[in-house]
Amino acid sequence: MSGDGNAYRANAAPVVAPSVQPPAALSLPGCVSHPRDRRRQGGFALPVAVVGALILLLGSLAAQSALHQSRLRHASALGQRRLEDALASAAHQLVGRLVAHHPCLLTLPLAAWPGSGSTCADAAAQEWLRQGEVPALAYRLEGWEPAAGAPVAGDGRAGRIERIVLELSRRSGSGHPPWRAAFALDVQRDPPQVLALRELGLRGVRP
Repeated sequence: MSGDGNAYRANAAPVVAPSVQPPAALSLPGCVSHPRDRRRQGGFALPVAVVGALILLLGSLAAQSALHQSRLRHASALGQRRLEDALASAAHQLVGRLVAHHPCLLTLPLAAWPGSGSTCADAAAQEWLRQGEVPALAYRLEGWEPAAGAPVAGDGRAGRIERIVLELSRRSGSGHPPWRAAFALDVQRDPPQVLALRELGLRGVRP
């Protein structure tokens, strides 16, 4: 029996141990990711960074453009205000010349100056009145129109009050675009005196 038993074991098929695969590596915190995963993550991060940089750049350009436009508007408004002030000074200068030297022209429209007004102001005097200069501005007289139906003072002592529309322009040739300003005046005829001078507005005109 023992011999047969030994023979049986000798002829038996060899026992093969089962093949055991090692467990797959677990992705745990602190473990190094696979190179392929790193490449995939890097491929997504780059476009996001580029888009973010472009958004920041566009936002910065828009803010700079808005600031530049605001400065331009402020400079334009400041320049217009200075021009209004200069033309107002010119109006005061012109009216002062008329009252002091040629009051007879106060109640005559500008178109009548060369005719009826020539008896109190010759051509040279009228040209001197038609244009002048104040600081930072050379101006020209464009209109002097007494309004019809001027009221008479009710106290009987003051002279007749004339309502006059005065128009002045910046004299051409100064390298600036033309502008014209209008003023309303209340002028007392006898004795000659300007009672009020009000600005009616500043507007641009074509050359």
